[in-house]
Parts: sequence; C-alpha cells; structure tokens
Amino acid sequence: MFRFVMGYMKSQRDISLGRLYENLNNTIASRTEKEGFVKVPATVIEGTGVKQYGQLANRWVPREVLDHLSAFDSSMQGELMKAYLKGLSLWKEGKTVLNPVAHFNNTVSNLTMAHFAGVSYWDVGKYAGAVRDFMRSAPMVQEAKEAGLFVGTFSEAELMKNLPPQLKALAGMSETKLKQGGRLLLNALSFGLRKPAGVMYQAEDLFFRYLIYRDARNRGVEPDDAVDWAQQFIFTYDDLPKGARVVRDAALPFFSYTYKAVPAMVRTALEYPWRYAAPAAALYTINALMYAMAAGDEDEDWGDIVRRYVSDPEFRKKAKEQEAAEREFLPPWMKGYSFTLGTPKTIRLGMDDVTNLPLFMDTMRMFPGGDLLDAHANAGGVPLLQPITPSNPVLNTLGAMLWNKDPFFGRDIVLKTDTREEATEKRLKWLWTQYTPAIAVGNHHWDRALNAIANATGQEVMGYTGVGRDGLPVQPGLAVGQTFGLKIRPIDLELSEQISRSEQRRLVRDLDSQIRQLNRLESRGAISPEAAEKQRELQREKRSRLREGLTVDGEER
Repeated sequence: MFRFVMGYMKSQRDISLGRLYENLNNTIASRTEKEGFVKVPATVIEGTGVKQYGQLANRWVPREVLDHLSAFDSSMQGELMKAYLKGLSLWKEGKTVLNPVAHFNNTVSNLTMAHFAGVSYWDVGKYAGAVRDFMRSAPMVQEAKEAGLFVGTFSEAELMKNLPPQLKALAGMSETKLKQGGRLLLNALSFGLRKPAGVMYQAEDLFFRYLIYRDARNRGVEPDDAVDWAQQFIFTYDDLPKGARVVRDAALPFFSYTYKAVPAMVRTALEYPWRYAAPAAALYTINALMYAMAAGDEDEDWGDIVRRYVSDPEFRKKAKEQEAAEREFLPPWMKGYSFTLGTPKTIRLGMDDVTNLPLFMDTMRMFPGGDLLDAHANAGGVPLLQPITPSNPVLNTLGAMLWNKDPFFGRDIVLKTDTREEATEKRLKWLWTQYTPAIAVGNHHWDRALNAIANATGQEVMGYTGVGRDGLPVQPGLAVGQTFGLKIRPIDLELSEQISRSEQRRLVRDLDSQIRQLNRLESRGAISPEAAEKQRELQREKRSRLREGLTVDGEER
C-alpha cells in the first residue's frame, strides 16, 4: 500500500509537469530564437528515453519561464546537494524564525514597508480593520486567499498538519533516520518552540500583506492587481530567478530579501518621496531632541530645551558639537549612516541610571535595507557591502577554523596564549553558536540571560558574573530588550576614547618600526637611497595624519 500511494503521487507529479510543458509549448514557446528568450535543454532522464522538459525540449521560452521551471526540477540535484540545501534551510530557520531579534526586526521592517505602500504608521483604523477581518473571517480574507495573496507563505509543517492521518504516517515512513534525527534535534535545541515560532513568523508577513491588499481593494484596485501590489512590499520568495537562487545557496543565504527589497525601496523613493522621508525625519528628530536634552541643564524643563534648540543658534551649535564629540569615539561598527534612511546607524537616547553613561539604540536592521551600503569590515578584510559579504555557514566555518578569525565580530577565536585545551574549547564554542538556533543553550541569548540573572541576584551563575565583554553590568531590563530586538545599550565613551588612542599609538609605533626597517635595508644596499626616502616620507605623512586624529588615508575617523 505504501509503495502504491507513493508511486501514485510521483506519477501524478510527472503527468502534471508533462501537461504543463505541453501547454507552454502550445502557447508561449517558439521554435526559433527570439530576443529575451533562452533555449530549453534537451536533457534525457537517465535510464529512459524521456526528455526532462517534455515537448519544451529544444524550444525557446522567456528567460524567467525557464528560471521558474528549473526550480521544480529537483531531479537535477544530487543527494549531496539536496542534503546541503536542507541543512542550509534549517540553519537559516535557526537564525531567523528561532531568533527573537529577527521577529522584532521583521515586524518593524513590515511596518515601514506598509507605510511605503500607503498604510501610514498612524493609520490605526486600517490596522484595526485588518485585525477585525481576520477575527471574523471576513469575505475579503477569503477573496484574498482565492486571489493567491498567501501563496508562498505556508510551510511544509503547515501542509503536513492538514494531511489525513494515514498520509502523515506514510510521509513519516518515507523520512530517513537522518532527517528524523535532525528534526528532533532542532526541536530539542529550540525548547519545542520551532512550530509556534514558525507560525508566528509567517503570521507577521501574512497580516501585513493582507493589510496592504485590503487598503488597495478599498481604493478600488482589482484583486489580482492588489495581490501584486501587496507582494511588492511584503515578499514571497517562491519566484526567485535561477541566478538569484544560485547566489543565495552558494554564498549569501539571505540574498532573497535584498533582491526583493531594493526595487521596493527605489520605487518608493522615486514615486512617494514623502513616505520615504517620514521614518528618517522621525529618527533625526528623536536624535536631535536627545542631544538637546544632553546639552541642556539638568533641572531645565524639556519643553524649554526644545524651544531653545529651535530658536537659539548657540545652544543648537553646542548640542551638535556634543554629538560630534560623542560619535568620534563610538565603536567602529556603530559609526556611519544607514543607506535606506540616511540616518545614523545608532541614535542617542537618554542616560543610563545605573552606569551614568549615554544610551544608544541600533537602528540599522530595524528598517528595510538599513545596512545596504554598510561596508564596515569587522574581520579586517576587503570592505564589501553587507548584502554581498559572504555569510554562508560553510564558508564562515572554513575561514574561522583556518584563519582563526570570527567574521562577524572580527576577533581572534583562539589567542596565542591559549593552551590546547583552551583552544579546543573556544573552537567548539564558536561552532556551537554558529550552527545552533539563536535561542539554544550556550548561544548569545543564553549568555546574556545568565549574565542578567547574575547581575540581578548579585551572585555568580554557572560561571557568569553579571558583567559583559564591554566591562559593563548586564542589566535585566536592557538585556530583555536586546534579546527581543530593541538594541539599546550604554556606551563608555571614555573607555572607547582610551582604546582609540591606544590603537593610534600602536599604529604610530608600527610606522616607526617600518621607518627603522627601511633604514636597515638602505644601509645594507637592499634598497636605493631614493626609494628608501620615498617610502620614509610616506610613512612620516601617515604618522602625521594619525597624530592629528585622522586615519592613515587622511580621513575623519
């Protein structure tokens, strides 16, 4: 019975594909070459006389058609490739669906995308209406389903949930022991939250996609056009062209989002610039207000401070000078501006009551494409833009293990002073955090939670002391916010300045050492006096720039 059912399902798939190819051959395919068309391969299925693409073989079709057809051609993938893609999918699930930060960023990003699509942040009535529609199963929700709004949303888990019990049992029998073990392990590492977290992640997209669809329909847009409009801003990923899929699977696991987000942002900036500018204006206003508060007197009313900032050029200059002084000594990854909104990567908030240090909030990934043109290279290599910096876990692992460099934080994984046991422990820790879900025991969220508990209780907990790597106490309130995506943290600017000055002095010492090396080479005849002097002059110029507080290229830090 099992063989009969599985064979029947596979034969139905083959028949359906054959009919699809026949229909395409009779409608859009061409016997001769055309502009924008590509030739369909005449590949023969091994062991048969049947062509892989049926009647489409050797015909010419639009490039996007062949791209989509190849996505269904799983027979072209070997077992090793299938296993790799499945593993990559599980890894991505662990870093997104099973990461509270990703849920927060996804929701805030969707809020902005809905704003770009015409449902403003403050359109509370439209949000309430969409919620009511879902609660009451309104006719428009059913209409949206029939129009295909939610295609590409449902996961394999949801499809399995709707299968009859007999077919569920058959599917379970066909699953290999390796797959079963991997699924059980992932469920255990995520404390059984895999299924509810997956449903929540999809619901975040589904709600906003319907919200935009509903708004378009209420403006008189036809259902099919409303679906297209909604999916331009809240994306589906089942229609990626072949080239984009190759890039995603080979080097950039999250390339799908970049591929979809860029056109949406460009369109908004060109057609609705006032919508595009609104979130940027809000962030600039908050940042300016906080620096005005920092520059004002402690006992001064905030309303008076705002009026002074608007009407008093000297006070406004003082606030901006304080901002420039603070930003000069922020950690390198917190400097710079977001491409999407043109706002600082981090904005200033108030003062932390515990440490009496200024608080900064990271906004880079709270808005779509915020790191699109960010080229800060943590690992010290070629400064590629973030969306095209390889982040494939296999590539990262090879780099980390062979060259001892954490590609995300830019730190050495193992120190020269570590014993073999310490080195092995650090490498295993790195591998664990790299491959386990973000919420797993021993990962970054776990470390932060135990440090927060140690800080709250005043006692060491499982080796955690309550103090973070930055030497500051891990406060429970801030830790909870950071775990769920609100990245607000105090920054010790004096310590950052000391580190920056120390790094500057180290670079000056390195330049002095290079000048002495040039002198030795010249004295031994290994380099001509003219060439040596030219190189010494360059090193002196770089040294002078560093002492002036600039980079070796003469740019502002």
